[in-house]
Amino acid sequence: MANNLSSNTMTKVVKGLAKGFESSQVLTKTVNTSLVAGEVDASTGDTVYLKRSVEALAHETAGGDLTGVTDSIIAGRAAAKVQPYITTYADWTNKEEMLELDELSEYLKPYATRLVTQMELNLAAFMQKNSGLLVGAPNTPVSKWSDVAAANSMMEEMGIPTLENAYYVMNPFTRQKLADAQNGLASGSEELVNQAWRKALIAKDFGGIQALSSNALKAYTAGACTTRTGTVASAPDQTYVTAKDTMTQTLALTGLDASTTDAVRAGDLIRITQAGRTRINPHTKEIIFDADGDAIQYTYVVVTGGDTDASGNVTVTVSAAAINETDGAYNNISTAIEAGDTFSLLGSADTAYKPNLFFHRDAFAVSSIKPPKLEGSADTKYITKGGLTIRVTKFADAIKNVQKIRFDLVPVFACLNPQWAGNAFGES
Repeated sequence: MANNLSSNTMTKVVKGLAKGFESSQVLTKTVNTSLVAGEVDASTGDTVYLKRSVEALAHETAGGDLTGVTDSIIAGRAAAKVQPYITTYADWTNKEEMLELDELSEYLKPYATRLVTQMELNLAAFMQKNSGLLVGAPNTPVSKWSDVAAANSMMEEMGIPTLENAYYVMNPFTRQKLADAQNGLASGSEELVNQAWRKALIAKDFGGIQALSSNALKAYTAGACTTRTGTVASAPDQTYVTAKDTMTQTLALTGLDASTTDAVRAGDLIRITQAGRTRINPHTKEIIFDADGDAIQYTYVVVTGGDTDASGNVTVTVSAAAINETDGAYNNISTAIEAGDTFSLLGSADTAYKPNLFFHRDAFAVSSIKPPKLEGSADTKYITKGGLTIRVTKFADAIKNVQKIRFDLVPVFACLNPQWAGNAFGES
């Protein structure tokens, strides 16, 4: 009997795909999947903008007279950008037996898992380059639970809500390092023990943060400059009006190795080492101190790197933007960065690092768009519990006399607040 992929069969295909997809998700379950849903589709182009939350100032006056006091609401926008297609496909020949024996989900599981894995790899890379906070040092591995607790402390000091929806995601070897101390930290329903989320969950509530492991974390390679210190060539624009739609900043650096290709790379971490350029709580405006009582210097993560010129100069794009304005509601650094300020490129030249990530769910948003229907094909869609849409298409190659089935996912990523996420290493 010829295989015809009737509508009933396509329903079974979708159910089989769903089982493999839903059970493989880890990282995509930790971010906001509802905020962008419905905002982006094939007709909106490759970018739409979402409103950022606004800040306000509290004013203290002797008698309550606000004469001369001005406040203005500045509405920022976060870009939700359509990512490349992620596709898996398979030959479809004589699968009736699998359909009859309900084995289709096992056949489709590798295709569903690969979709999830690739999307989470891409998402992790996006998150790493847009995480504005930092705990630990790139040359120090996470080896104790206090290293994880440091991320939670940073989030609390930044005024980020950690009672729920706060996550620390580590690679499996970090989990191994912490294995002796994790017995009994996490438990779940036995019927869910084989799901990726349950396997990944280490600590459900470790000091207010959920600890997970994932093999989708993305490594970066530090820039090629062997000279890892220099000075800021010119003061960056530190106004919120300029940064509000990207939360990035242009930073001109000097004093590095001359004429070096990839001197500074995406993912590189830059610490402003000039005295007084310290991180502050964006709500209370108080300086943040670490466990040793030292003020925490401001750090950036590089979004777009570059080559140095013959004088050792390079201009890079960094996240998250340092903001310092007079009575600024959005200020996040104690004093403004100026020309001549010293900085350090963290880590060693041309060395690969894989940071862990810590973040609040609302630091990032993920959605997807449904690709347009392919003419002359059997086409349906599957919408995950998190609102992601996967197109399922059966098509034929008449020349080769074969049938195939393909699964397409077109993700949409947005960074809503880079100050609610960070790169994490061990504490030196």
